[in-house]
Amino acid sequence: MSGPESHGSGASLAKTITAPLLLLLVVGDILGAGIYILVGEVAGELDGAAWLGFTLAFAIAAASAASYAELVTRFPGSAGSALYANEAFGRRGLTFVVGMAVMLSSLATAATTTRAFAGDYLAEFVDLPVVAVSLGLLAVLTVVSIRGIELSAKVNVGMTLVEIGGLVLVLVIGGAAIVDGGGDAGRITDFSSVGPDALLTATALAFFAFLGFEDAVHLSEEVPDVRRVFPRVLFGAVVIASVLYLAVVLVATTTVDPAVLAASDGPLLEVVSTGPLAISTRWFALVALVAVTNTSLFALVAASRLVYGMATDGSLPRPLARVHSSWRTPVTASLLVAALAAVLATTGAVEDLATAAVTLLLSVLVGVNAAAATTRSRPEAEAAYRAPRVVAPAAALAAATLLTHQLATSSAAEWLRLGALMLIVALAWLATKARPRASTGV
Repeated sequence: MSGPESHGSGASLAKTITAPLLLLLVVGDILGAGIYILVGEVAGELDGAAWLGFTLAFAIAAASAASYAELVTRFPGSAGSALYANEAFGRRGLTFVVGMAVMLSSLATAATTTRAFAGDYLAEFVDLPVVAVSLGLLAVLTVVSIRGIELSAKVNVGMTLVEIGGLVLVLVIGGAAIVDGGGDAGRITDFSSVGPDALLTATALAFFAFLGFEDAVHLSEEVPDVRRVFPRVLFGAVVIASVLYLAVVLVATTTVDPAVLAASDGPLLEVVSTGPLAISTRWFALVALVAVTNTSLFALVAASRLVYGMATDGSLPRPLARVHSSWRTPVTASLLVAALAAVLATTGAVEDLATAAVTLLLSVLVGVNAAAATTRSRPEAEAAYRAPRVVAPAAALAAATLLTHQLATSSAAEWLRLGALMLIVALAWLATKARPRASTGV
């Protein structure tokens, strides 16, 4: 890397993300790894009624997206959820914890998806050690992230178009199999496996497939006319992703036995290899690898912007706010995020890391939805987007219910991983609590 760097007070992030580009970025991040790797996990809980878990996850995501739309138009800033917590509650400790929880959730997402990259989809081509593949992919994507938001965005858009094409291919092949008399449509109306515990577990797993809409707010400093653009983009992205998800889940559970889906790390491979239009699983595996990579890239970009935003304010060490004068990206923050994601990627399997990501994000969503409800009467809210008053409290309650279930059913290993992540938060807080706060911002 060459070229000078400057702190956040010198060079600023480039405003190069247009509304169409942001929509593709968010759609691509949501559509990525979740639907390609977790359909089987959800089917393992609810059998043919897996669509119900995705429907409930969509409802929570849409309601929370409304709160994010309100808050980003009231308080634009790359610190995102941490900024909203500060504006609503004014507690430095709470603000710090929220910001770190979001960052760690993004890291868990990146770790999850880079490990998923090395699963059944990559095995269609070559068998390599999971950890080595994960670390190598993290290194490559970090270089892309540092090189510039325009490059990251262009790579993301290309991968988004590929992954949308992949899901359409699943629908076409699965649909042809159904028309040809294959599968069992009765599975989707079989609710024999739907109990409270299974439904909550499945909804939490499905919710991982919707992660990404919340990351978009960390790019707000790089979007012109953020107050007009963000609400439309957030809702548009969540709706587009949800329509594709539900269609894919319905087709997958109709054409393939849910038990077969649940046993596979690449469940959609089972769909494209059935029926009269079946194709080589290698072609589809390539598409799935692109989708998983896309989610990893966006998670790394979003996490680095959050760290940059907190460092600019002084909540994290100032060197993390350095912006490359030519590339206009937070280089030091990006390197730290990559290093932490690499460590996390060595600690567990895909489902374990996905569970950690969801648990962290659900805790954040409780606070973000509460912040949206709390700040409705502020002067800033007059010019901002407003959702119906009941949406934010309902979303907070739903997130709290899922979070409580997640914690109550966590294994000892999952508690240990969460404890280690909280230790990182505690150490970072101890290292920065004596640092004077900036006069503005978080």
